[in-house]
Amino acid sequence: MSRGNKIPFPRGRSAAQGTTIDTADLQGVHLEGQIVYLPDVAKATPEVRRSNADVVARVVRNASGGLLTPGTAVQYADGYWGTRVTTCTAAVGQQCAGIVDDHLPTTGVQANDLFYIVVRGPVSAAVGSGMTSHSGSVTKQGEPVWVSDQAGKVEPTPVAGTSADGPINHIVGKAIGGGTAATGESTSGFVTATTLLIQVEIE
Repeated sequence: MSRGNKIPFPRGRSAAQGTTIDTADLQGVHLEGQIVYLPDVAKATPEVRRSNADVVARVVRNASGGLLTPGTAVQYADGYWGTRVTTCTAAVGQQCAGIVDDHLPTTGVQANDLFYIVVRGPVSAAVGSGMTSHSGSVTKQGEPVWVSDQAGKVEPTPVAGTSADGPINHIVGKAIGGGTAATGESTSGFVTATTLLIQVEIE
């Protein structure tokens, strides 16, 4: 069985890509919420496949009022489920919509622009500073990853009894690689001081 996969703009960029957006007449509203399938490749030149998996992404609009940077955990904006997003906040029952495309430039995507969020598949996600884990501050491969108590961040399973533990977090997926959670040290290359390669499992 085949599936449609018309990609409205390349991965690693936004629809407007830095050009001025007319907020009185937003373009591309018909694209909001579209699902696309992208190859799982590392952000490199030339691109190198990380796995044989597909990355499932959704076209959304940045409704945060500011820049959204690669790897940021986002939530759907009120009244715009499936179409517009803002930065995830640390709140009871928080629901993560996806992770901002990790191939975007470090400057991120401007307010009101269209871009991709990853809703299923591998992606490098931004982690909270001083993140800790149940397993002696070491992130294990396959360990659940949650919305952090820091806005826009994720973290491995939090230490029981901390302020980050419990319903303040919502599961996003699983860690693909392991490493020392508190410092980001890893011999596998899956963990850095600021990012963790995860398998998003939202949709």
